[in-house]
This record gives sequence, structure tokens and C-alpha cells, in this order.
Amino acid sequence: MQSSPLLRLPGEIRTQIFANVLGGYDVQFGRNPKARDTDRPTSARQGHHKVLEFRRSGHDDLATETFRASLALISVCRQIYAEAAMVPFTCNTWVLYPETSEKSLAQRLLPAQQNAIRTVRCSVAALFWEYERGTVASRYCDGTFNHLEGLERLVLEVGNRVLTEEEKECLLMKVKKANDREGLKVVWAD
Repeated sequence: MQSSPLLRLPGEIRTQIFANVLGGYDVQFGRNPKARDTDRPTSARQGHHKVLEFRRSGHDDLATETFRASLALISVCRQIYAEAAMVPFTCNTWVLYPETSEKSLAQRLLPAQQNAIRTVRCSVAALFWEYERGTVASRYCDGTFNHLEGLERLVLEVGNRVLTEEEKECLLMKVKKANDREGLKVVWAD
């Protein structure tokens, strides 16, 4: 493999190439929202299974196939694997479906993979116990990402609810308190 043009490049340039090829996706983790009837699957592959979907901005339907093809790069040789195996975790946004808990993410990934995740986007409802009940001030945030030691940015989505600025600020404070960690930035999705 020493004759490989890619491996002859300086390490910093290879790192940039790996980030450009394997990064910039929204990795959607959880149940497939397109499954027809998850209560009664008609085959072993339908319903009741977790999926990973990959989308670039603009929601390109070919992004999942493109990303999976790009992942083949990691398996080319040991050196590339050693340099690029964590790039899909560090350079992408991990999106949790509303019914997916942050704990199921931890159960599906190795500790090194969990610790490599830098950005997570999720629904506020997924983080709060009985989110729909009571006032915002009375809600309890039980969703934490403390098991993701490398997490730098948590992006919250409201969904179809309308919240006042005061309610948003209250929810942000509760999420920050539950995820008390130096350097974690908690923001609202655009």
C-alpha cells in the first residue's frame, strides 16, 4: 500500500479528505419512520429494527447509498482504518428520532464510538418526562448525554409545538442542568 497516492499524502491532508468524504451527514438513528406497521412486521427485516439513515443538507435520497459506499474507504487497509474509523462519529450530526431514547444510542455503539460523537440533534420531547403534561416550568428533564464524553453540541428541536422565548429559555436551562458538563453547547435548531 505504500505506493498508494492517498497514503503518500501528508496525514493532515488525508484527515481533511476523510472528513470531506465521510462527514457532513445527518445520521438518523432509531426506528424507521417509513415502516408500514411496526406492530406486526411481515418479515424479519421490516419493523422492530433500528436503522441508520444518512442525509446531507437538502435531504438527498441517494445520500444513504452514497455514504455507505464511502464507508468502504475505511476497509481498504489497516492504516486507513486506523486514521478514519472514527470520522463518521466526529464529523456528522447524530439525529435521534422522537421515540428513540439517548440510552438506546449508547447500547448500540462501542464506547470509543460514543465518545467520538461531537454533535447530537434530538426532539425536546425525547428528553423530558411527560413532556406534554403541565407547564414548561414543571417538566423534569431526564434525558442526559453524559455517556457521550466527546459531545460538544446538543441541538434541540421543538417539533410542531410553539414555545415562547421564556419557555425555550426554561427548557434550555433544564437540559443544561441535566447535562452538566464543561464546554457543552446547547442550542435550538433553526
